[in-house]
Amino acid sequence: MLMRQLSKCNLLRKDTEKKKSIFTFHAEQSFAKGEVTPEIAHKIGVRLANEILGERFQVIVTTHLNTEHLHNHFVINSVSFKDGLKYYSNHTNTAILRRTSDELCEEYGISVLEEKTCKSGINYNNFYQKSLSNSDYHKFAKEDIDYAIKHSYTSKDFHRILNSMGYSSYYYRADKLSIRKEPHKRNIRVERAFGEEYSEENIRRRILQNEFIPEEKIYSYRVSKKNYFGTKSIFKKKYKPKGIVALYYYYRYLLGYHKKNNIPHKLTEEMRKDIAKMDHY
Repeated sequence: MLMRQLSKCNLLRKDTEKKKSIFTFHAEQSFAKGEVTPEIAHKIGVRLANEILGERFQVIVTTHLNTEHLHNHFVINSVSFKDGLKYYSNHTNTAILRRTSDELCEEYGISVLEEKTCKSGINYNNFYQKSLSNSDYHKFAKEDIDYAIKHSYTSKDFHRILNSMGYSSYYYRADKLSIRKEPHKRNIRVERAFGEEYSEENIRRRILQNEFIPEEKIYSYRVSKKNYFGTKSIFKKKYKPKGIVALYYYYRYLLGYHKKNNIPHKLTEEMRKDIAKMDHY
């Protein structure tokens, strides 16, 4: 991926007649000779534009076939259609662009260049990691993944809990897990974003290490009777365990596994943002 060469100013600024006004930005994404078809190259380019810029900026993606190395060109409107703010070509945005390009190429089995420190001494991986720590989307996603792992006993449970929290998940090349939550456009490649501890193998290992504590639910049963008006009325009578079952629940209560009204509640992303803002204040 020649997207690595963005550090050499491949992300160009096209000025208008007024030199201080930047109307568009330009970036280029190039592939090794013979590794992709024009259709796949264009598909990767469109996905990259959607994931990185699609939430706020308009992008034109063109795929050029005039060289041995197929490549995509991106022309980015510098003004957001969502909030009117400008796009900034800084080290952090460049690092995110480069990393996401590599992640997409890995999904399709396409080679990428190794991460190296530039001659200028810039380490883009450091900028990328900092962007993750400052991203509410990634921070909450990691919390939700940990929550799903802790409360799961099988991989099926894990995906069910993620889905219940609004995430869509899928596996791509070599069983790598990727998740996304609306309205965000960007997929989170879990292992690349959060480290080896979040590989598919390690997630399964952490799930298997959970102690199986079934959810204690005491269901009521219903009794139907006819009243004086000939209509049915419903009475609920709470089931009360007896014998060895009652003793089982009693010892679970003493050990702290089963407490009355001990129901865990998962805060929504919006609530967690409000709490973080309140803590900041």
